[in-house]
Amino acid sequence: MVERRARWVVRVIVSMLLFPGHDEADERAMIEEFVVPIVAPVSARG
Repeated sequence: MVERRARWVVRVIVSMLLFPGHDEADERAMIEEFVVPIVAPVSARG
């Protein structure tokens, strides 16, 4: 499971580098909304 999650994170990073958000706030919002819940689920954060 860790390897799949790591590959997914790499894909997300590459995608964000190729297609960045409108500004820093937009990118931060996308990361908080879509990436953080997958990489660090609530059960692991709290």
